[in-house]
Amino acid sequence: MKEWHLKSIITGGKKMPSSTYKTFLMYKGTGQGATWQKLIDIKDTPDGIISQKEKIDVTSLSDGERVFVDGIGEGASDGMPFTCNYSLEDIQTIEGLKGQELDLAIWFGGTDPTTVGGKAVPTGELGKFGGKGTVDYYLPGAGINEARDMVVNITKTSAWARITE
Repeated sequence: MKEWHLKSIITGGKKMPSSTYKTFLMYKGTGQGATWQKLIDIKDTPDGIISQKEKIDVTSLSDGERVFVDGIGEGASDGMPFTCNYSLEDIQTIEGLKGQELDLAIWFGGTDPTTVGGKAVPTGELGKFGGKGTVDYYLPGAGINEARDMVVNITKTSAWARITE
C-alpha cells in the first residue's frame, strides 16, 4: 500500500500539517534522459523560494481607502542560501556545476529512512517547487566547538513555481 494512501486512511483523509523533515534540494542533470537527484543535504531553506508579489498602489483621490494591484514577484535579490554541513565531496560537486544554468527544486516528502539504509529518499509527495538557476557556495564564519558549515547559494535565472510533473 502506498505511504500516502496509508496516511490518508490513518488521518481519515484530513489535511495534516507537515514538518521540515524530509526536505530536499534537488537538481536535474543535463542531457537527454536526465533525472532529478539530490544536490546536497540541507539544514534550512531560505525565504523567497516562491516569490511574494509586490503590491502597486493604484489609489486615486476618489478612493475611500488605499487600492492595490499585484506587481511582479520580489524574488530573492541576493540569492537563496541553503546552510549545509561542510563536506569536501559536496564542494567538489558544487564546483562541477558552477556556471551552468540548472533545473533546481525543493522537494517536500521522502521515504522512511529506516527502510532505506538510514537516509530518506526524496519523493516530493508533499510538493515540488522549482525553476532555473545557478549554484555556488561559500564558507561562513564559525566559532569554538561548532559544526563546520558551508552555504550553497542559488541564483534564480527564472521565476520558480510549483512543479506538477
